[in-house]
Amino acid sequence: MLSRRDLLKTAWRYAPCLAGMALKPMLFREELLHPAPRAREMAMDKGIHYACVGNVPHHPGNHTYCSRCRKVVIKRNGFCVEEIRLKNGRCLFCGEKIAGVWT
Repeated sequence: MLSRRDLLKTAWRYAPCLAGMALKPMLFREELLHPAPRAREMAMDKGIHYACVGNVPHHPGNHTYCSRCRKVVIKRNGFCVEEIRLKNGRCLFCGEKIAGVWT
């Protein structure tokens, strides 16, 4: 039988595989299965403007937001880009320059 510590280590390593299984919700805390939202929050607190979560379905942190007006400038669904709301590398809403290479 696995100890709680070993079980949590296993959950961390295999979180993507476990996502589709029926698990007891009290056994796994959300941040153990998906540490990326907390990492994004920490990065943004340190001044990173365009930190994205990635790989956490339907999380608002998957998108890229304008650092001035805070509107979504790159809308993603999983690994697919659904919309790019930029013109000449600038936010369509407020004109803020968005760092990156845009074609």
